[in-house]
Amino acid sequence: MHHYHDLVRRAVEIDLEEIRLLASAARTAPPGVRPVLLSVIVSEAHDIMFWNALLAFGRDDMMPPPSPTYEEYYPYQEKADSEKE
Repeated sequence: MHHYHDLVRRAVEIDLEEIRLLASAARTAPPGVRPVLLSVIVSEAHDIMFWNALLAFGRDDMMPPPSPTYEEYYPYQEKADSEKE
């Protein structure tokens, strides 16, 4: 049985190989097809960011950062009159 990290790293390797192949195809593709291939490459890059986040936060010694509070998102936002009292 493979370890969790090994499987996630393998998924990253597969996505990287897909990007390499798509980039190669985009170099020789007709001009009308290139934008489509480039959009697929962007999608694969997002997939890699997802897998990378799983690797980063899947470690036992790492915890995801806490969610920001409303005040952290909107530090200068005026509170409603009902909240001031």
